[in-house]
Amino acid sequence: YQRRVRGSREQQLSTPSGYPMERELDHSALAMLRHSSASLQSDTSHNSQHSSRSAKQATLRTANLYREKNTPFGLSLGGGKGWPLGGSIPLFISGLQKGGIAARTGVLKEKDRIICINDINVENHSHEDAVKLLREASSPVTLVVTDNRPNFRIEKLVRSREEGFGFSIVGGTDSKPPLPITVKQVYDNGPASGKLRCGDQIISVNGKSIEEYTREEATLLLRSCTETVTLVTLRS
Repeated sequence: YQRRVRGSREQQLSTPSGYPMERELDHSALAMLRHSSASLQSDTSHNSQHSSRSAKQATLRTANLYREKNTPFGLSLGGGKGWPLGGSIPLFISGLQKGGIAARTGVLKEKDRIICINDINVENHSHEDAVKLLREASSPVTLVVTDNRPNFRIEKLVRSREEGFGFSIVGGTDSKPPLPITVKQVYDNGPASGKLRCGDQIISVNGKSIEEYTREEATLLLRSCTETVTLVTLRS
């Protein structure tokens, strides 16, 4: 079928899920994707030297957390290798309890990137190891954080019978050159409208990292999400 999108016509293949499969990667989308990929690579690198260099260029902040009897720190962690939501996102503060120990320091903010826990560099730690380290550390627990972090987002989309999830994708390991899976088009008034943007890099789908997927593999995974989908994305 054909769909009119913001004044232009784009040829698409009909799919049961409502996901368009582009016949060709047009030059404008390829240029946009290359630009997006270049700007995001430094944020998602696992190279420890690069990661440490980026941290040094940013402003580091230190917070001391003092344990109170039978009271948690009021701090939750996200990211790290093996994070249930998937993707190669550095460790970060995913939540601060209002009035909690961590929030009362006045130093920590949600989405702060965590560099060290008690003088241990955790930039390449797994999610599980970082949580365990924080839980078992003796008081006071010293956190070194920075606001130098990728602009990631977590979005939950509900499938529409007419629109599917309301966006199309490009990229993949089979593209030439290989590029990240990225949002190509967001359809007006669809489930993704106001949540996703053209150029957003999709890191994971329902907790499965798709950073090594072809476009076809990513499309099949999205099709298999029958009612809702949770996406972790990076925005340039």
